[in-house]
Amino acid sequence: MAGSRPKALSPGSERRPKLPLRQGLSWSAGMAAVGAAVTAILLLLILATEYLPAEPMRQNLRQSIAEGSLQSEDWPRDRTLGVNQYNDCLLVMMARFRQSPWSSAVSPLVVFNDYPQPLLDPQGKVRQECSIAVDAVQSDHPREMLPRAYYLPYDRYVHGYRIPFHVLISVGSLADIRFLYRVLVVGLLLLVIVAHLSRLYRSCRCSTPAEWVSHAGFAVIPASILLFSGIDYYAQSLTHGPSDILLIAAYAWLSLRPLPQGLEADLRTAMLGGLAFGFEFLHGTLPVMLAMVLGCTALHSFRLHTAISSLEVTRSVAACIAGATGAALAKILAAMTALGPTAIAAFLGQLTYRMGGEDYLLSEVVARLQSSLHMIAWGVAPIGQLAVVAGIMSALAALLAALFGKMARWRRMAVITALLSIGVIFTWYALFRNHTAIHALFMVRMLAWPIGMGPVALLLAVMPLPAALDPHAATNDARGPAR
Repeated sequence: MAGSRPKALSPGSERRPKLPLRQGLSWSAGMAAVGAAVTAILLLLILATEYLPAEPMRQNLRQSIAEGSLQSEDWPRDRTLGVNQYNDCLLVMMARFRQSPWSSAVSPLVVFNDYPQPLLDPQGKVRQECSIAVDAVQSDHPREMLPRAYYLPYDRYVHGYRIPFHVLISVGSLADIRFLYRVLVVGLLLLVIVAHLSRLYRSCRCSTPAEWVSHAGFAVIPASILLFSGIDYYAQSLTHGPSDILLIAAYAWLSLRPLPQGLEADLRTAMLGGLAFGFEFLHGTLPVMLAMVLGCTALHSFRLHTAISSLEVTRSVAACIAGATGAALAKILAAMTALGPTAIAAFLGQLTYRMGGEDYLLSEVVARLQSSLHMIAWGVAPIGQLAVVAGIMSALAALLAALFGKMARWRRMAVITALLSIGVIFTWYALFRNHTAIHALFMVRMLAWPIGMGPVALLLAVMPLPAALDPHAATNDARGPAR
């Protein structure tokens, strides 16, 4: 009635719209807490290794110099030493420039050959980073061999790969460690491929076509990593090798185990995001980890004929980002205990610089990645053509998912989620274009995921299925008719 008073709201009803926001904030905080816990565990493990005796490490590093596995060249392009010994030599410095255990754990000291001023050799050339590391191994007082201004805290990463390095260099040389990493990377990949091929064989005999298609996809992806991620150059790296092992182990867990639901899936993804941050997230471990989560979710849902909702995809992405953010915050807080508030400015400054500090155009990023394609195919020439073919397959899959009206919803969502996993890689390239352009020699390794997933996404879109499974989108959703 006109002029009547509106009904009074029940107590607390005016706050109901805020509940989803509160739940979202609580959920985000919980995922961030998981990432922070992972970082705390990694830092404690690094701290524990700081108490390992320094002399056995030094003796094994000296043996490495004598046998040639630690040389003075930063980029040897050698399939025994790897291509990026620069990073390996930073790791050697961390073991030699020890401070107090906690300071070394969260802010290890290194020397950069070009900062704060270039370090020159007797011929007036900038010294190689590895020549400084060799001198540090030979010196009885490594923290006194250069002016103090050159010893800088390298605290923007967690450096989780220091845990296996400190343990292994205490008992063997760099050649032993590289051999072990190489065997683990290749061996794990082969085991995952064989496991999925075995499931494919069994499913071809007694399961639905959707199931064996998913197992085929699960086998194609690690095969792509084996062939197109440059593991002949990087599997033996003291920094890239542990990250590769982490990613392959995570893929095995994600692909061979049943697909979890709800909070369990979110917690798993947040934990993987925190672990990825702990193992060199800027070198590609974090985006590839997220791509694996989305890609495995797509293949599992295809196998089960279950449509993925956009909310589930959003939660997966958000959980990974929240886990990595919590890990970053934990690392910054730990670094502040050693360096003070300047650790925040240093981290954010480097992050901004890596994203676009020199304003590289996307065309320059593409050109540098293209010029580095030779690094990821065991020396095979047509890798560029293979990448183009994979891109065409991805585009065809996207076109079919968008235009093929009779595709079942569960199938369409699996294709879209698979394509989103590819998009993660290229989004990372665009967001961190400066880092990608400067370090294209190893950032190009991330292309192994699109090269493998592109054909898989097209297979999901075009593989003929029985009419009972794929008659029409309106009647084939495992969760009920489309509405």
